Amino acid sequence: MPRGNSTSDPTFRKAEKILRLREENELIEQAAMQACPEVYQQILKNVTEGVPYEYMIVPMGRRQFYEARRLFFKILSEKR
Repeated sequence: MPRGNSTSDPTFRKAEKILRLREENELIEQAAMQACPEVYQQILKNVTEGVPYEYMIVPMGRRQFYEARRLFFKILSEKR
């Protein structure tokens, strides 16, 4: 027979998880915009989906893109 002191509320846990994920998504998007507003969408696509630089249309060189990507990770680390 199951025991426990707390009541189970799966709906609350799911809502709580959704809110936490939204906050994390906002934080990631803000860090990308802060790192380089011109290519923040490409940075997000590269980081979240694994799309390489060569398969995206990026208005800067490869070295500059990866410098912006490194800056994104630095900003994200500081924000967390």
